[in-house]
Amino acid sequence: MIKKIIPMGLLAIGTFGCSEDNEMSHAEAEEFEGIGVLISDAESQDLHWYNHHNKSQETFESKHAKPRIYRTGSGRYAAIIHRDESLVEYFDSGLELHGNHVDELNEPGIGPMTGVGGKPTHFKSSHNLLLAFNDEDGTLLMADEADVSENGAKMTVLDAGLTPHHGAMAIFDNGNIAVTKKTGDIEGSLPEQVQIIDQTGAMAHEATITTNGIHGNAGDGNHAVFGSASGILVVTQDGAQKLIDHPDSFGDSWFGSILSTQYDGVFVGYTSDHGVYLIDVESETLTPLFTYSGLFRCAMDVDGSHVLVLLETGMLHVLNVSDQTESASGAVISAFEKPSGGHGAVYPSLAASSRYVYVTDPDNGQLIVANLQDLEDIEKVPISSKPYSLSLVGHESEVGLH
Repeated sequence: MIKKIIPMGLLAIGTFGCSEDNEMSHAEAEEFEGIGVLISDAESQDLHWYNHHNKSQETFESKHAKPRIYRTGSGRYAAIIHRDESLVEYFDSGLELHGNHVDELNEPGIGPMTGVGGKPTHFKSSHNLLLAFNDEDGTLLMADEADVSENGAKMTVLDAGLTPHHGAMAIFDNGNIAVTKKTGDIEGSLPEQVQIIDQTGAMAHEATITTNGIHGNAGDGNHAVFGSASGILVVTQDGAQKLIDHPDSFGDSWFGSILSTQYDGVFVGYTSDHGVYLIDVESETLTPLFTYSGLFRCAMDVDGSHVLVLLETGMLHVLNVSDQTESASGAVISAFEKPSGGHGAVYPSLAASSRYVYVTDPDNGQLIVANLQDLEDIEKVPISSKPYSLSLVGHESEVGLH
């Protein structure tokens, strides 16, 4: 992805909003042929590969039921995270972006490379690097995307001397990794610090700030941004660290989830208590995008230009990052209650291309597909007994497949 730089002052006045003609062309367009959605199931080992352009569906079998699915940095693969079984698999869509078109290099299927680690949970991928943090022992699983289809390939266990905790990491442009550290200053599994290591696990930059707990993070290659009870922790690849305060109205609330956008230095933070905010890490400003108490979940579209906000009422709001306007809203799923159960909870998941949004409906065994510009334009696709996690895989290209 090419990152763009747009100052927050320009964002506020809507300089980069889409034209009416562009909005109309997106509304009338079909889904891109070179992108699909991979969906896991909470009750079986089935993985469902659905292409909305072709209305086609294929089924593959993973090692275990109920894995989480994550798109890799290149977009060609998806990581299949079996946390409780301490295993990572990968799905190969066979779709590779070449210039202005997408090549079908091979038939889709589960690649031979695996990773074995103690409760891998958070996953990150960029610069062709694949990383999963092992909560059980504080190590990381690491591999190159090029090895996903290599017979016998295994992810490397990277030991940076960390103690077990609920960890997270981000990948910098220079190849180093910002990774959380548990000091024991607070009780529980959340870490308090972030340090920078190289790909051998050696220390590149030590932590300089201790927080009251960290959860949720994102990066843009130069900045790694972590949600923290002490403020928004920003770490740059040269080792500098700083905290950005939450709004005074937050009280004890904080951003436990951070998302990347397509713009350098601009991130999205959200909390169920207060809503969705844009974070400009250079100017250290927070701008409300969607204020709401009772927000369920947020996601970015595949190119990082829109935020999707799903409420427990079933309403979905689509927010444009560049001009901070709402481009669409509508009820896409029946009202539901926020589930309990931690990492094993079953709830609606969502992902979006620049044209369509995909929402799992576990209560009805469906994948809901809605036009991103007209959320009343909805299709309900029978998928499995209880669809669990999903991610978009592949690429957007007007040229089509070669």
